[in-house]
Amino acid sequence: MTQIKERIELKPQLPDEIVEATRQIYESGETIQWIIGDHLVSVVDELGGNIARQLSDDEGETDVRKARAWIIHNLADRIGADRSTLRDRHNMAKFFPPEIRKDYIPPLTFSQLRACKSAGDNWKEHADWARENLHRSTCEIIRTRIKHNGDLPPAWISRWERLVRLSELLVEDEDTPVKIYEVCRNIYKVSRQVRREEAALKAMSNYFMARRD
Repeated sequence: MTQIKERIELKPQLPDEIVEATRQIYESGETIQWIIGDHLVSVVDELGGNIARQLSDDEGETDVRKARAWIIHNLADRIGADRSTLRDRHNMAKFFPPEIRKDYIPPLTFSQLRACKSAGDNWKEHADWARENLHRSTCEIIRTRIKHNGDLPPAWISRWERLVRLSELLVEDEDTPVKIYEVCRNIYKVSRQVRREEAALKAMSNYFMARRD
């Protein structure tokens, strides 16, 4: 019982000055996402190793990722912030360090770079495109371009996809009027047929490509 009590009392503690500094930056507003992100990166770099050792399992193995999560969760709880928001700020600042970020901000925004980040290793291709096409590089268009491997499909495709999603919701809604339900059900049926045809064409294309190789 004494050993359990000692382990509880020895749990990691975040320095009060770091908590207060985080609180002040966080409460300054959404316009400084990068500042809070850079701050969190420096905190994790400074305290991560020590906290990882304190959180180590009985065999003494440390997990830096677990320590990073612990730091962010505890900071969020102590300053009254959303954990996912702090985690997002940290991940973005870690992914786009200042030496890379300076080439894109300005003109790109935090949200635009977040959209580019979803491309993983290919983020730069999409960030360069967004920087050169500011008049149309909304977050939605960036993500659509990533989804289609760098191509921008005609606008009707995204509109059709939104219509299908809305139709599915209305079909599932018990309060949808009968006439609207029938229209939406027909749209849903057509969408399933289109998907089957696309899958068949893709399979056929893959078959002939394999034979050619």
